[in-house]
Amino acid sequence: MIITLLFAAPMVYGQEKQKSPEKQQKEFLKLQDDRDQNSEEKLKEDKKKHDSIQTKETRKRMKNNKKRAGRLQSNKHDRSFFQRIFTKKPKGR
Repeated sequence: MIITLLFAAPMVYGQEKQKSPEKQQKEFLKLQDDRDQNSEEKLKEDKKKHDSIQTKETRKRMKNNKKRAGRLQSNKHDRSFFQRIFTKKPKGR
C-alpha cells in the first residue's frame, strides 16, 4: 500500500526555473523606484495631515521658525571652522 502512494504522488521539482541576473536586477530597480515614490507621497500626505491638525497660532509659529531657520542656514559655510583653518591652501604660481 505504501508503494502505491509513493508512485501516485505528483512529481515535485526542487526548484523553479531561475531568472537571469539582468532580469532580476531590472525587477529589483523597478520595485525600489516604486517604494521610493510611494514613500515620498506618504511623507507629503503625512506632513499635510500634521499641518492641518495644528491650530492657526501654531501654524504661524511653524512658518516663522521655518523662515528663521532658512535665514540662518543661508549664512553657513560649506566646510566647518576646523576644516577651513587646517586645510592646506594651494601655493600661488
